[in-house]
Amino acid sequence: MNHFVIVALVAAICLGCNDIRRRKEDVLREDLYSLRSAIDQFTEDRKRPPEGLDDLVLHEYLKSIPKDPFTNSEKTWQLIYEDLKNSPEDIPAAPPREIPNRRGIIDVHSGSDQVGTNGTRYRDW
Repeated sequence: MNHFVIVALVAAICLGCNDIRRRKEDVLREDLYSLRSAIDQFTEDRKRPPEGLDDLVLHEYLKSIPKDPFTNSEKTWQLIYEDLKNSPEDIPAAPPREIPNRRGIIDVHSGSDQVGTNGTRYRDW
């Protein structure tokens, strides 16, 4: 009987862990959607991508930068920047010092190396 109780307890703990992981995954999906939507809207409105996530808060596209549910930090988001080498050739003429040499964010991923329930790393979502 004691062995059965231990096995049942371990099974219950494992199921609880999976439930917590799935809830965190749901939060990650929502956060990525919100961040990506804010980046897209900022880019559309301002005709340039944001230089950092702080731009999204400063210009009121987000109330705050969410915490990555798997790293528990708002500072671990992995930012994907545009490639300035592939910028359009038809930039309006301006003295070189006036052409901004800034890279903007075009995508964002989790900073976690953990593997999700779907078998892919959260950083690849």
